[in-house]
Amino acid sequence: QSNAIALNGCTTPFGLARVDKEFANMLLQKNTELIVDEKIFDSEQSINLQVPLLQFATKDKMHELKILPIILGDIDYNKLAIDLKETIVESGKKVVFIISSDFTHYGRLYHHVPFSQSPKEKIYEIDGKAIEFIKSLDVNGFLTFTEENMTNICGTIPIALLMKTLKSSKGELLHYYTSADLDPEDKYKNSVSYASIVFG
Repeated sequence: QSNAIALNGCTTPFGLARVDKEFANMLLQKNTELIVDEKIFDSEQSINLQVPLLQFATKDKMHELKILPIILGDIDYNKLAIDLKETIVESGKKVVFIISSDFTHYGRLYHHVPFSQSPKEKIYEIDGKAIEFIKSLDVNGFLTFTEENMTNICGTIPIALLMKTLKSSKGELLHYYTSADLDPEDKYKNSVSYASIVFG
């Protein structure tokens, strides 16, 4: 997957969310692994979910909202974290990071059935351990855990990037649940996990 950013913005029923092109160009000059690729964002669900929520949350000042969509595949996240921090300092901007990622995908639908007994308890345990690493900004612990347990958290690299970019901080888990929790009749045959974690 490409390591890409978009410069054209994102249009939703609320209107156009503009890209901070000044910030984007500063970052592109620092990091040659990033490219501009508008097409790759056409099928990216994360931005389609996040941008309307951002617009709604900033509706009184929506015209001031500027975003920088980034999709990451295989990238040197340590260097990108440094480049991001330098760009933030040099631009003098206040920045909010939003990392979008599912957690455990479990079941035959996702070709991931590492256990068959007590799936709910085990999914909760695996996700819970991953969340604790994230909350404490333990990048090495998080990556080692996800690799050793063959988790299929789809946003592993973006999450690692966030942990490397943030200053020393403690995360707070706001909410956690699985799709199977919303469908008791499924009995955890298939499940996707979701967590909301915020850093102050």
